[in-house]
Amino acid sequence: MGVAHSNQSQTHLLRANIKINEEHEEVTAHLVPEPNNERDADAISVQINYGDGPCHVGYIPRELTKYIHPLLKENAITKVEIGLIIFSLKWYRVGFYMNILITRTGRWEPYVVSKAVRVK
Repeated sequence: MGVAHSNQSQTHLLRANIKINEEHEEVTAHLVPEPNNERDADAISVQINYGDGPCHVGYIPRELTKYIHPLLKENAITKVEIGLIIFSLKWYRVGFYMNILITRTGRWEPYVVSKAVRVK
């Protein structure tokens, strides 16, 4: 889940990919609400840390933020981790893409499960 289109996000994903796959180092992921985001007050930023501090790499899709916000407020998210970083060569989505795995207490709503997609 999430979107990363900027050159800066792509650079961060490249560096994180190298840390994970070549240097076998840990890269952490975090979800950060952005209530002051001028485009979407419900935006949730996806940030990673590969050793240089938190770096913004994308957002949780808008249609899923209404499910994530209550979990963040209730501290019901138990883990956020990077599932996969890949480079895609499909003409409509060239670049690095990252899957994040969000573990929560309780079960995910069926709608969230249906929208959670693996990048291949």
